[in-house]
Amino acid sequence: LQPFSAPPTSMRKIMYAPSSFPRPSRLARISSVLTVWIERRSLSFCLGHVRLCTLLSGYAQRLEQYVIMKKIKELPVKTIYYTDERNDEFSEAVIQPKKIDENWKYIRRGFWSGLKRVLAYWMIAHPLAYLYCRFKFRWTVKNRKVLKQLKGKKQGFFMYGNHTQPIGDAVIPSLSINPKSVYTIVHANNVSMPYLGRVNAYMGALPMPDNLKASRNFKEAIHTRYEEGNCIMIYPEAHIWPYYIGIRDFPAVSFRYPVDLDAPCFALTNTYQKRKHGKTPKIVTYLDGPFYPDKTLPIKERMQKLRNQIYEKMVERSQLSDCEYIQYLPKEDTENKQEDENNG
Repeated sequence: LQPFSAPPTSMRKIMYAPSSFPRPSRLARISSVLTVWIERRSLSFCLGHVRLCTLLSGYAQRLEQYVIMKKIKELPVKTIYYTDERNDEFSEAVIQPKKIDENWKYIRRGFWSGLKRVLAYWMIAHPLAYLYCRFKFRWTVKNRKVLKQLKGKKQGFFMYGNHTQPIGDAVIPSLSINPKSVYTIVHANNVSMPYLGRVNAYMGALPMPDNLKASRNFKEAIHTRYEEGNCIMIYPEAHIWPYYIGIRDFPAVSFRYPVDLDAPCFALTNTYQKRKHGKTPKIVTYLDGPFYPDKTLPIKERMQKLRNQIYEKMVERSQLSDCEYIQYLPKEDTENKQEDENNG
């Protein structure tokens, strides 16, 4: 073996000469590192995205089931049991009615009374009523064309409706037959409230009288408003049953007014129908008529026939309701069912 010796100078130049492949720059090295990191993060992001989608899908299915079960539980929102279809009252308002005697002014004349009527009815109540009905109930009216069958624009008439809203029933008639003015026969409670009672009087409320002298003034006011070409609104059911989708039985007493005046009558039926959003049903109002008293019959039979015609038409329209927000059941039938179940 020969002893180790350093290579010659020429050879050293060849061995330690710079490589023909240049060393990567710092920017290139950083770029390659970032590329690898991004690829790894993208893979983990995709896996996380898949997991997130699966999780959200499960939550969506649970939410859908919850909404369905909630709808089943909430419609109807409650059940009310009644004993007398003609006399039971389910309005939540508790008001001490004032006595309507011969001193009550049914007809208010003069410049200031007329100005208050314009301000209360046309400039304040009417716009607010429209906004209230549109936003709360998505209210619409159908079959307004029947009003064109009247003899003229100044022809007065009577209108009968189902009583199912404490506020809506006060404003829906005026919105339905606009620009006609409406005077509504009401209970004394409606003019007995501290501030709103006075406003209601200027808006056309005609409270039921409490004595004979007041009855004469009341009847005279109805005849006067009718001859002026206005609408006289009557709720023959008399008592409020909120969101009731049927038509309750009512007597023919209130049909004496159109029979005495030989006046045309219309039926106004509020129906409750499902809406796309929200559990509160929308109100769709239908107008039907005109119905005229049959002069060939005696007065009582004339009243009964007119009542039957309007009642049947209202019952027909009420069949269009498809959303029972509040359920009403007779108390006796419920008790009998419970006894049968207990006995069984």
